[in-house]
Amino acid sequence: MMAEPPPIQSSAQRRWGGWIVLVLFFALAILTAVSSSISPNSRSNLRNHEPQQVAIRAAMTQRWSNTHGGKLGSWNSKNDPDYKDLDSEITKLAPKVELDAMSARLYLAMEWERNHIAPANAIAALSKSKLAGDRAFADIYRAQTLTRPLAENLIQKLPDTPAVYKAAKVHALEKAGVSGALDKYFAKNARSYLVVILVIGFLLLLSLVCWVGLVVLKGAGLLVPKGLPLDRLLPQDADRLGEHAAIIILLFQAFGLIILSFKGLRNSWGELLAGACEVGAIVYMQRVSLGGTKLSLKQLGLAKEDFWKNVGIGFGGFLLEFPIAFMLAGLGLKLFSGLPTPTHPASEALQANHSFLAILPVILSGAVIAPFWEELAFRGLLFPAFNRFIGLVPSIFATSLLFASVHPQGPVLWMPLACVGVTSCLLSYHTKSLVPSMVMHCLHNSLAFGIALISF
Repeated sequence: MMAEPPPIQSSAQRRWGGWIVLVLFFALAILTAVSSSISPNSRSNLRNHEPQQVAIRAAMTQRWSNTHGGKLGSWNSKNDPDYKDLDSEITKLAPKVELDAMSARLYLAMEWERNHIAPANAIAALSKSKLAGDRAFADIYRAQTLTRPLAENLIQKLPDTPAVYKAAKVHALEKAGVSGALDKYFAKNARSYLVVILVIGFLLLLSLVCWVGLVVLKGAGLLVPKGLPLDRLLPQDADRLGEHAAIIILLFQAFGLIILSFKGLRNSWGELLAGACEVGAIVYMQRVSLGGTKLSLKQLGLAKEDFWKNVGIGFGGFLLEFPIAFMLAGLGLKLFSGLPTPTHPASEALQANHSFLAILPVILSGAVIAPFWEELAFRGLLFPAFNRFIGLVPSIFATSLLFASVHPQGPVLWMPLACVGVTSCLLSYHTKSLVPSMVMHCLHNSLAFGIALISF
């Protein structure tokens, strides 16, 4: 059995390289996130169609519900308030029709579903496409009626996901006079929404129990913090933690750029490979001396002691955190309603393909690998380093905001992401371990991906 690396050995000389790299990296990340959010014509925002996919799917599912004895009993798109919500999305899509093919598809499907109108500019934009699926999409909405063989032929040229393609298939079959089209493509969605509602309701009930238990334990004086896994640091020790954090963050960026530069790996499997390389690099870094310092995973807070207890605490932390994070997400969407609705590459991947082989790398990357290296970098390294210089509470908020800033969703969701960071810091501080924060982070991301998968 390999012996534990020696504890941090400090020298009198300060090391500023890591801090300089981190300042430049986070400054660039924040500037990029802000500029992408306020620029309506940025490439990322042109490709951000999550809210529209959710809207068309919700509208079609609501129509299915209404025609099967739902809340309105009968369907009338002109009077249904859920359909009126499509108006704002249609307005957002209108100027993008000739710039982006997905905007044209969504614009056609939404206009037809809402008003039975097929805008000529959207049809023209898709008719010029080199993709057979886009031309078939245009043919569906160009015709007022279709024969059943023609409708079925056009449908075969369209993929199953994201939701706009299912809407087009329903419209094609309805134009051909085929009954039961909604049942075929959207009945499962309604049942899925019901399952999500039941699961979230159950989790909220457990969350209430956890909050009551937290108050009772706090009142009884039983919640005594154990401190951080790395504490009593000298300034030179904190400098070395900053260097380690800078290396981990830059390696993740480098692996992503290198691997995704290969055309065949520009997908979720490529991102999973980049994440696996990051984990391998972190494990290898235990053997490398940086400025006379070796840091083991055990020193950073990944130890076997009280492992299952810490797993349970992490689950409890998730139950305490997720209602607040989701409320903050709603608040962020409300406060920054003028900015584009946030998106994430993982959500875009789930939109594009619902097959097991497409979902698996997204879940592994987002719910296993990301929590592992992010908790090590932000809570294992930066949190104790910041704590040495600015104190506990400021370091909790500082590292949590920096954690939020590196995520691709942008400023709209910085508050809920920072909530995840704050909870992780508190779990680490109270247990002297990173296991609870990793478990909480994993469960949070898993729930978010589950909801995203259902929503598309």
